[in-house]
Amino acid sequence: MFDLSASPFAGQDIRTLLRAQATARRDKTFLIWAPFEGAEQRWTYGEFVERAERIAAGLWRRGVRPGDRVLVHLENCPEALFAWFGCGILGAIAVTTNARSSADELAYFASHSRAIGAITQPKFRALLSDAAPGLSFAAVTDTDCGDAPAAPPAAGERFAALDADPALLPPRAAEPAAPFGVQYTSGTTSRPKAVLWTHANALWGARVSAAHEELREDDVHLVTMPLYHTNAQCYSVLATLCR
Repeated sequence: MFDLSASPFAGQDIRTLLRAQATARRDKTFLIWAPFEGAEQRWTYGEFVERAERIAAGLWRRGVRPGDRVLVHLENCPEALFAWFGCGILGAIAVTTNARSSADELAYFASHSRAIGAITQPKFRALLSDAAPGLSFAAVTDTDCGDAPAAPPAAGERFAALDADPALLPPRAAEPAAPFGVQYTSGTTSRPKAVLWTHANALWGARVSAAHEELREDDVHLVTMPLYHTNAQCYSVLATLCR
């Protein structure tokens, strides 16, 4: 039998890491977003975690519960990180999918993961409707990674509408073995396989990546790899939470 008390992350999850950094580095810059169009945006650790908690509360208000799967079908943008961490804070499972997926691939991801909702961007909204018509909700960003969309999202589907009071979130014990995220393999031999990350996997990836990279307080990661994949999620983002 596996003894969870022996885990180096006993009593921890992604929330404990985020909140620890929000306390220790509240006013230090965590994220810089520099789109090709529009003004640069910055979030401190404190601002970022507060926003992610508000997204978690908004997902709860939409009916998402711990253990539910939510498709995150986005190109690199701040909303991808707010959605990913928001799901983790709530205890839901973010299913991060390749933004270049075909309708058939996206339909498979949605049905196989049993996703109940999705977070996407304007240019993928029609594709999502065709591939996964049974989703209970969709939240759509205002822009396509900073670029003005051909058509804005419907008012009720705007990502900004997810904003809600974190006080809505019910108490939940930190469980390192709980599911945190799902990624799909490339599927070179058959249908892609769903790879499940636990919170402990994410915490370990954060710690080890920061150590191997020898990150210092003044280091900055330039995130060019896709955020739906382990490389960017682990090496670029999670590592910055363990400096």
